[in-house]
Amino acid sequence: MELKGKTLEELDGEIWAKPEFQSALVKKIHQLRKKPITNFTNEDLRLCLSQQEGLEYLVPVALQKISNQPFHSGDLFVGDLLVSVLRIKGDFWDKNPHLYIELRQLIAGVKEVLKRIEEQLIKFESLDYD
Repeated sequence: MELKGKTLEELDGEIWAKPEFQSALVKKIHQLRKKPITNFTNEDLRLCLSQQEGLEYLVPVALQKISNQPFHSGDLFVGDLLVSVLRIKGDFWDKNPHLYIELRQLIAGVKEVLKRIEEQLIKFESLDYD
């Protein structure tokens, strides 16, 4: 599906009414529904994914970013974009097995990187410079 310049509102055809509950998060999600997806930051993606919003359109974008850089981050911590994808509920993955397979492949690559990092950390920590 072509996302170029499209917003979540345009893609899903839903125009939400002004939020009754005026928390910062609710306001932000409403704003993001009007923002072109191609202009989303990592933090925008993380926020929407953490709220299970726009998954059909945003998960492929997030997976692409993660495939290029597994530890992409929003504003919380390094790798928080990946963590937000991993927290998506199972029913989404059941309906989108091709994305689930893609995520599993990404996870395998991340595990391999983490294994190599851990091996080097152990070696480094065993050095005695005192």
